[in-house]
Amino acid sequence: MEDNMNTLFNFLSNIAETKLIIIGGIALLTLIPIVLLLKPVIIDVIQIIKHLLDKKNKK
Repeated sequence: MEDNMNTLFNFLSNIAETKLIIIGGIALLTLIPIVLLLKPVIIDVIQIIKHLLDKKNKK
């Protein structure tokens, strides 16, 4: 009986790992295009932050 529980536990943990890998892959496939589309916006935001930090350091 204990062997059956062990086998069942291993099977369920493998399913959880597989789901995690699939969800991670989907997340990467959705995040990469979003980052590529928002790259110009991110560059502008970084420049604004640098400008504000330089302005603050000059005072």
